[in-house]
Amino acid sequence: MRNDVYLKIMLDGAIIGGIILEGLDSDHMQIVRIWIHSEHQDRRIGQWAMEHIRENYPAGKWTLETPPYAVRNHHFYEKFVYVNKGWLPDCPEPLYVYEKEIE
Repeated sequence: MRNDVYLKIMLDGAIIGGIILEGLDSDHMQIVRIWIHSEHQDRRIGQWAMEHIRENYPAGKWTLETPPYAVRNHHFYEKFVYVNKGWLPDCPEPLYVYEKEIE
């Protein structure tokens, strides 16, 4: 936990979501979790959160993992130019790995 970044997403003084980031090496960050409470989804808050982490946590490579049934997540990440690189190997639950390279 000491090496991860934990961010809360606030609206009108209440926590409505959060983000967990992990630095995998000096130029590689991973989005471990990003969530928005269901009452606040579809209000561009997730888009703001993705832009916030890109601007404030620069890295040449970003990755994340998401389950195949989370189709809304796939569309959301692809909107930010993350590319599905296939299945995460040796994982008890099937997960897709998404990746984004920043030049």
